[in-house]
Amino acid sequence: MWEYVGIVRSTTRLKTAEQRIGELELSCEAYMFQRGWEPTMVGIEACEMRNLFCCAKLVVSSALARHESRGLHYTIDFPNVEESKRLPTIIFPCSPLNSTWS
Repeated sequence: MWEYVGIVRSTTRLKTAEQRIGELELSCEAYMFQRGWEPTMVGIEACEMRNLFCCAKLVVSSALARHESRGLHYTIDFPNVEESKRLPTIIFPCSPLNSTWS
């Protein structure tokens, strides 16, 4: 997240982060399945990983949706503050992010 979704962002880096997070999530899922984990199991490690991936995907999705720089969100692709876009970013559950076990 720090490498691709830090304080200074770009659309290219955010899309790279989105792809990398998906790859890491699949890798984590495969690792857990190889060790006997099943989707019906509840464990602190699985819940923590699910939450980490969920938060990471929400941050990236929100950053990609905002086409302006504001506060600590500085996007080199959209460097100017536009008052007409001063709206909250809302992410709906039907977001097009690909999801696996989490």
